[in-house]
Amino acid sequence: MFDDLDPRKYRVRIMAPGYDPIETTIDLSDRRSSAPPLFRMTRSKGGLEIDGSEPGLRFAIRSEDGEISRDGVTPAKLANLPTGKYEVTARRGDWELRDTIEIKRGETARKIFAFLNATLNVTSEPNGGEIYVDGALQGKTPLRIELPGRLHELIARFDGWPDERQTIDVKPNQENSAQFVFANGSIKVTSAPGGASVLSNGRELGRTPLVIEEVKPGKVNYELRLAGYKPAVVTGEVTPQQQAFLAARLEKSLSPEPGQRWTNSLGMKFVPLDSVRIAVWETRVQDYEAFCRATGRRHDPPDFAQGPTHPVVKVNWFDAVAFCKWLTEKERDENILEPSLVYRLPTDLEWSAAVGLPKESGATPEMRDGKIRNEFPWGKQWPPPNGAGNYADQSARRRGASVIENYSDNFPETSPVASFKPNAFGLYDLGGNVWEWCAEGYKGSSPGTGRDWGVLRGGSWSTSNRTELQSSYRNVIDRNDRDVIYGFRCVLAPQTDDNSQGR
Repeated sequence: MFDDLDPRKYRVRIMAPGYDPIETTIDLSDRRSSAPPLFRMTRSKGGLEIDGSEPGLRFAIRSEDGEISRDGVTPAKLANLPTGKYEVTARRGDWELRDTIEIKRGETARKIFAFLNATLNVTSEPNGGEIYVDGALQGKTPLRIELPGRLHELIARFDGWPDERQTIDVKPNQENSAQFVFANGSIKVTSAPGGASVLSNGRELGRTPLVIEEVKPGKVNYELRLAGYKPAVVTGEVTPQQQAFLAARLEKSLSPEPGQRWTNSLGMKFVPLDSVRIAVWETRVQDYEAFCRATGRRHDPPDFAQGPTHPVVKVNWFDAVAFCKWLTEKERDENILEPSLVYRLPTDLEWSAAVGLPKESGATPEMRDGKIRNEFPWGKQWPPPNGAGNYADQSARRRGASVIENYSDNFPETSPVASFKPNAFGLYDLGGNVWEWCAEGYKGSSPGTGRDWGVLRGGSWSTSNRTELQSSYRNVIDRNDRDVIYGFRCVLAPQTDDNSQGR
């Protein structure tokens, strides 16, 4: 490294950060010496004096590289510290102060830690709030306390209000204050469209637009209800002396309007009939299959082919009731159906009204059975005109069943619903296709003895008997029985104590 220098003596100064410099003379007169001289450098050192606002404070120092650390109590003088930056920490109880000090060569650095208290005045509106400082209860407002001059976390508590929090830097030699306000706020609730009922915990407060005064701060939620629209919930947070604005655009409900037709989530159609809505056709295979998929219920198919829109068969009364219960719960869970409505089987009298019978006398199906004669779903004539409904026509002969002579409907078994003309109410297949279960038992709602006799109405694709095809005829069958000629239709009705259908 010295090859390009003239052969003579040189004055050299060697320096490195953190080390004492070396000054010496190098003689390059003799070129025969090829080995460069070796210089050993000494680490630079300085000192540190540490003191505090009071004696006996614990302190610790640590070099930036972590190789050097010392501790002790104030006051203290530390000599022969290698130069560089040090983190210095002093502690009084749980109060800790930190700083970074640089030690320079041949110099003594000085650090004084001032642990000074300061006064803090805490007030609240109203008085009496509990004040916690750094997690410890200090008393109730108004409050004057001495605290270390540093950052503190304050919590104020007042009965019934959410906690109020502040972080305050308490400074020595000056007045410090913190104020908490436990004031109420207000809420303005509105909706589109307006006029929705505003409910809190089930209690109606008024209708939108609505201003609610004197609301305690914190999170709030209200339910909005308006006929013809899905229920909505608005949430927000009330702050003291402020008005929160809560608004919702209401979605139209799929639930039926009074006196209107209705198509439900399965595509089943209903029309108004007195105080209920009745399905325009019998419950289809596709409807019942949806129920079975959702519930795991087993269903045995008939011994003939059926399409998705054929009426489901081989269902007993309990199967039909279970379907209605499932459909009610499904559509309530989906916010499609209001809690005030329920699916069920039609009562015996509702079925009579649907088929167009005049008012029947008698308190039970048994007492009304067959009393009105020569009234059929298609009118008064016998036999029925061709295409009046799906009855036992000539095509049923191949099954060995009795048939209506000279009658034809072109369906040997079940037919797709709505294959024939509806009646005056827009209802299909109240005569023929499948017998339909009614809600109550043959002897009414009172328990009978022996077998649990149910009522089916309307005839089926295998019915040819004139008496059985009269609209007033009741087919009396054990409710547990399933057959390829038994099905059902639903009604949508107001929820009452009589809707259980469990007896």
